[in-house]
Amino acid sequence: MTPWLLDPVHRAQLDDWLAPATLFVFDFDGTLAPIVDDPAEARMAPATWTQLERLGRLAPVAVVSGRSREDLTARVPPAVSHLIGNHGNEGLPGGDADTRERRHICAFWESRLREDDSLWRAAKGAQIENKGLTLSLHYRHCENPAWGRSLLLARASRLVPSPRVIRGHAVFNLLPPGTFTKREALEALMRHTRCERMLFIGDDVTDELAFRDAPENWMTVRVGRSMDTAARYHVDHVDEVGWLIAHAVGCCQQADRGLGGRQQGQAH
Repeated sequence: MTPWLLDPVHRAQLDDWLAPATLFVFDFDGTLAPIVDDPAEARMAPATWTQLERLGRLAPVAVVSGRSREDLTARVPPAVSHLIGNHGNEGLPGGDADTRERRHICAFWESRLREDDSLWRAAKGAQIENKGLTLSLHYRHCENPAWGRSLLLARASRLVPSPRVIRGHAVFNLLPPGTFTKREALEALMRHTRCERMLFIGDDVTDELAFRDAPENWMTVRVGRSMDTAARYHVDHVDEVGWLIAHAVGCCQQADRGLGGRQQGQAH
């Protein structure tokens, strides 16, 4: 089991890490906002929104999600400097190249899946979500979710070109060849921001791709206890992410006051 990040034994290291020179990166669903039955209803708590807005004025902040960037816009405060959708393939600085081929592939996959009537009869309640650059197959509302998951995975494995399949909470994410994962997106953000360190918090398989073999200057945190995670630390639930953001605001403000005091002293 990974250590609990909020244990007082880690407080000195944590407080040192929560500084304006750190890049703060968050997943959305299950990290900033609780997982809900209807993804359209996902919202972060008002207090978390307020503190994330404050943090965005003090340090570079990014939200990297499987949701589309357009979908994220109304769910994240404006002070968040980097809003990255589609698992890192939308909104990345310098990364929005010609995406026509990937959009064409997703549209082709969707048409092939929708015309498979036998699939939808057997996996009743399953849904397709075309996010433009990636495709998601949801099975949360299937009459038998485990059976629906098996059917959808088997059908997805026969798509051409073969997708990269990344599992999430009751969903399969299908990525066309050549698309980024969150790992590549975080590496690009670090290069762009030129930050010394990064704090990345996520909660599922898509985030594990970034947790695995993370550099020493990445503090990786999983939301929820798990025996099967590559994250260095965990927090227990979304409420603790909100507390951590508020604590980061205080640490960054204190660092700014300290820097201001030193500069003033040097001026004299």
